[in-house]
Amino acid sequence: MAACVHNSVAAKALELMRSDKFGAEVRAQSARCTKCAVAIPSALWLCLQCGYLGCGRADKEHVFKHVESARHASAINIGTGQVWCYVCEEEVFRDAGPADIEALRERVVALREAPEP
Repeated sequence: MAACVHNSVAAKALELMRSDKFGAEVRAQSARCTKCAVAIPSALWLCLQCGYLGCGRADKEHVFKHVESARHASAINIGTGQVWCYVCEEEVFRDAGPADIEALRERVVALREAPEP
């Protein structure tokens, strides 16, 4: 896996999440794992490099398999806003991450609360 980039990937991820495609995927009514259709928001993780949406380790680990095979580094839980760095194998905490990480969390919450278009 690549060197840890969780401190540099947040700005790009925020830009991706502002696009209509990712906004639609994060909305509560339409969010589903790309592989198995798990639809519980707290079980879904969005890859911060490419926007792949997959279930977490508590389910079938599709986002973990994606980041491992694609050599991506981090994902955000669309239900909780938790950001996980797969390179460091640790959570990127609010006070330890860059300001863009907090902006990502705020964007996820805003998208989840927005009505379907």
